[in-house]
Amino acid sequence: MEVFVKEPSEHSHAPNPDRVHVIRLKHEIKARGSSSDEAISIILFDALRSIPLNAVPGLPTNNALMQTIRRHTYN
Repeated sequence: MEVFVKEPSEHSHAPNPDRVHVIRLKHEIKARGSSSDEAISIILFDALRSIPLNAVPGLPTNNALMQTIRRHTYN
């Protein structure tokens, strides 16, 4: 069995574990937006309370997150 191992390139870097929190937050707000009658701001700020502070720099702006919720709400 031959195994090919790639040489590290200049772009090689460790994965960003904080990105997981951002992805989970986006999934949570999309799900709550599509299944809840809560106000968009309530959904967003409830979700933001659970995210660790070290993941905050990787978040989109509040306006972008609110637009994401709007796209998934039933009108």
